[in-house]
Amino acid sequence: MSFDTAPPLFRKVLVWARRLWPERFYFQVPLFSGALIAVTLIGHTWYVAHTHARLAESNLLKEVQILAVNIARVANHFSSGGERKEIERLLAHVVDFPGLLDARITDAGGRLLAFAAADTPGAFPSSDAGAPPSVARGVFEDKGTYWVRWQPIGDEQLRGWLRLRYCNEPITALQGEIVANSALEGVLATVISIVLLTAWLRRRMASVNAAARFAGNLDRAEGAQIELDRGAMEFEQLGRALNKVSRRLFDTHKALRDQQFALDQHAIVSVADVTGRITYANDKFCEISQYSREELLGQNHRIVKSNEHSPAYFREMWRTIARGRVWQGEFKNRKKDGSFYWVTTTIVPSLDERGKPSHYISIRTDVTRSITVEKELRRIKQTLDRTMDCVFMFDPDSLLFFYVNRGAVEQVGYSAEELMTMTPLDLKPEYDRARFDALIAPLKSGAKEVAKLETVHRHRSGRLIPVEIHLQLVAPAGDAPRFVAVVRDISERKAAERERQRLQRQLQQSQKLEVIGQFTAGIAHDFNNILASILGYTELARTRYGSELDNKLLGYLDQVHTAGERARDLIGQLLSFSRGRVGDAAAVELGPRVTEVLSLLDSALPATVRVEVECSEELPAVNIDPVQFQQLLTNLCINARDAMKGTGTLYLALSRRTVVQRCECASCHADARGEWVELLVRDEGEGMDPQVLARAFDPFFTTKEVGKGTGLGLSVVHGIAHDYGGHVLVESTLGQGTVFRVLFPVGGDVQAQRAAETPLVLTRGGGQHIVVLDDDGAAGACLGEMLELQGYRVTVCTTVRAALRWLSLPEHRVDALITDQTMPNITGVEVARKAWRLRPALPVILCTGYGDGTLVELAERTGIAACFTKPVDMPALLRRLAILLENPGPAGQCAAR
Repeated sequence: MSFDTAPPLFRKVLVWARRLWPERFYFQVPLFSGALIAVTLIGHTWYVAHTHARLAESNLLKEVQILAVNIARVANHFSSGGERKEIERLLAHVVDFPGLLDARITDAGGRLLAFAAADTPGAFPSSDAGAPPSVARGVFEDKGTYWVRWQPIGDEQLRGWLRLRYCNEPITALQGEIVANSALEGVLATVISIVLLTAWLRRRMASVNAAARFAGNLDRAEGAQIELDRGAMEFEQLGRALNKVSRRLFDTHKALRDQQFALDQHAIVSVADVTGRITYANDKFCEISQYSREELLGQNHRIVKSNEHSPAYFREMWRTIARGRVWQGEFKNRKKDGSFYWVTTTIVPSLDERGKPSHYISIRTDVTRSITVEKELRRIKQTLDRTMDCVFMFDPDSLLFFYVNRGAVEQVGYSAEELMTMTPLDLKPEYDRARFDALIAPLKSGAKEVAKLETVHRHRSGRLIPVEIHLQLVAPAGDAPRFVAVVRDISERKAAERERQRLQRQLQQSQKLEVIGQFTAGIAHDFNNILASILGYTELARTRYGSELDNKLLGYLDQVHTAGERARDLIGQLLSFSRGRVGDAAAVELGPRVTEVLSLLDSALPATVRVEVECSEELPAVNIDPVQFQQLLTNLCINARDAMKGTGTLYLALSRRTVVQRCECASCHADARGEWVELLVRDEGEGMDPQVLARAFDPFFTTKEVGKGTGLGLSVVHGIAHDYGGHVLVESTLGQGTVFRVLFPVGGDVQAQRAAETPLVLTRGGGQHIVVLDDDGAAGACLGEMLELQGYRVTVCTTVRAALRWLSLPEHRVDALITDQTMPNITGVEVARKAWRLRPALPVILCTGYGDGTLVELAERTGIAACFTKPVDMPALLRRLAILLENPGPAGQCAAR
């Protein structure tokens, strides 16, 4: 049952009880104790009264029962003797029993036999039935104000009934007397208890009041201790507890003060109400904002607003803290002088009992320097990311990368996240941990400040990248040391170095060839003059006196001529290295030329050398001098024969080849990519090691025995191939033979060239006068005689003066001038110029022991009709001379060329 549903009277009692109930514990305890004692005594009194009443009642009932039994026995005796008077006399004595109202005896049928009543009010004859409601013995009836006792008369046979009616007022009076006495005792005990309890409480409440005052001042107690009341264990425990709380509060307050002091020394602390007005600001806030505390208190935080942040930024902040949640962020604030500073801010709402913010505590940290450093670091990082170099930073112990710039990511192909799980060993296939530790050991020990090395990095794709690394151990103040590696991709530099080395080798090769060319040019002139005499006079002897000589002598002349031709071929090989020694190029089908060369070499190749030839069909032509190609292939075949020592298989093949990937020429080291006609010559010889292969194209370098090779064979191959724009590739392994691949550029149309060729008709001279100038008298005389045999008149001069004197005489008819190029103190071109001063239209033919492209061009620019190399090809000379004499003037000179 609640207060609202209780009966009105009960509610009124409770209301008055609340009003009358004292507020002080000092009065509440005695009042409550007195009430408790009173209730206890009242209960005890009722119990005692009830107990005594019941005991008196029980005794009375027993006495009445005994009286009833005795009367019934006497009445049974008198009844059996018919003595009715005695029964009445008996009843008259019985009613004197205290409290007995009346007594009656009836027979078994209920007829009244005797009746006697006490002289007390309420005793009157009863008209009740003469028998009890039950036939049971000792029937007792409680009629409220009196009691009735029925007792049967007769031992074995019921003769009648005895009814005794007596009053219970003595019992009630006794009970009332007991209650009154007990109540008096209870009141007296209650008063005495309240007095004693009040006196005791006065002393105890002094301790309680002291404890209350002490507890009320605990926030200012500063660890003070209350005096213990040892009169009661509870009060002593209360004092100990208060002392313990005081000590804890003191420690807590001290810790909070220390924390606040430390916080104030480090952080900017302020407190604001729910509207944002500042109610507290510590010294740090005043110091950094340059405002005094008085200027800050009561002001809104907008006083330091810098307008750096958007309104949405502040709305989000207020929305967060207004919901009672902590907000964290950064602010750019303005000082009093207008300068700015950055702070990281944590705003903590303080909630009231309703869970609503009552004020806000702001804790800020000055991060201006950190922001500046962070911006600088971002700028440095952006700069490092833009630099062409790669930057790796890694831990000295674990070697794990912890920073890489964008260049490093792009160089090795891994993401920055992947590189954070890798070490330099994962990028450097040349290094294991022991070798890398040896590399960085001098840096760790301080023996070296910077280590510079060149190595390779492995790209994620497996590609190797040549790099140059500057490695340094950096130990910033207050920070752990770290390795900083600045890595530069030197692929282009390495390629440039390789190209430089290739060009240097090519230059060295060119310089060698130039030296040999100069040497060859020095000896070729004199040697060719000698050969011209030998071959010329031999031809003259066979032509003029062949019919007069016996066969044996003719055989001797043939041997001399053959030796001269061999000497001429040797000089031709030497001249292949001199400047401009390129024959006239024409579109040539190489297949038939290979067959021709092999037929010429049939006697030079022993039967133990088996030759295999494979030529692809429909090969394009090659622009080359056929004689030069014959010389090139002859040299390769002779070299193969010598490498196989006369036994094995010589394999030749012609095919069209397209070189796509970079392929370096073995002699000039240039890139050989392009479209080519390939001549392949493969032998089964011993092969060449790398050292021999590197010098194979050097002039006069040979591995053959003395007298079995000049060392010019491959040099000639090199010269001829490159003179016509080709390259030479070589593959050789010791014990497995050698393969030469000569690449020729694809040439012109052979059919068109054949259609353009016009056969020359040789004609004999008709007595025309030819002046021959040569400082070598034998060579000049030989040439003169051969011209005379062809029907020309010839004047041979051995000095320039004699020739010019002859030309200066008008009476001398001169149709052409054939002059040597190299003479003491003058050249053939200079002689031609002087001759043209005397005879402007005179055709001039130049002969030289060493002809190059430069001389031919100079001769053509000068106006010389033709240029021949000694020993002179007489049929060609006669054809040119016939053209010049048949068509005098510029047209004939052009036709002769």
